[in-house]
Amino acid sequence: LFRSWELVIDKKFSKSRALGNQQVIPLPHQIEAVYGRMLQTPTVRYLLADDPGAGKTIMAGMLIRELKARQSAERILILVPPLVLKQWQEELQQKFQEEFVILTRASIDEQNGNPFAEHSCILASLYWASREEIKTLIMEVDFDLVIVDEAHKMAAYTTSGKKRQTR
Repeated sequence: LFRSWELVIDKKFSKSRALGNQQVIPLPHQIEAVYGRMLQTPTVRYLLADDPGAGKTIMAGMLIRELKARQSAERILILVPPLVLKQWQEELQQKFQEEFVILTRASIDEQNGNPFAEHSCILASLYWASREEIKTLIMEVDFDLVIVDEAHKMAAYTTSGKKRQTR
């Protein structure tokens, strides 16, 4: 019974798979991570901790393409260090034909309303997004997928002084 269900799913989504194109040929460990692990669970919640240069951006692009093809993700937020915002945007566009808008402080000033609600595929600075007023805007939107690059930088830490505070 399980095998027949697996074949139905494979047939339904096989044409849309992000297994490679002229811009990217995934490595076996990337295919295993995305198709062998992440997409095998009903809810995709993973911490992908891999060595630098192992292709985490490629795996993220493969996951995005596949979830979009399955109509499981439309609204996507990617939080990354500010120095790699443009790199992520270019790589997702060139390798996966995925258009992401970079939101910055200027985006808040230029638009009325919540810019996170006005775009469906967003890239933003991890540090900027941690500001209280920006977190409030992000929390107003129901994202289908959130990807955080360098997630370890989001860990709580304690400040010293008379009143020890956790941030």
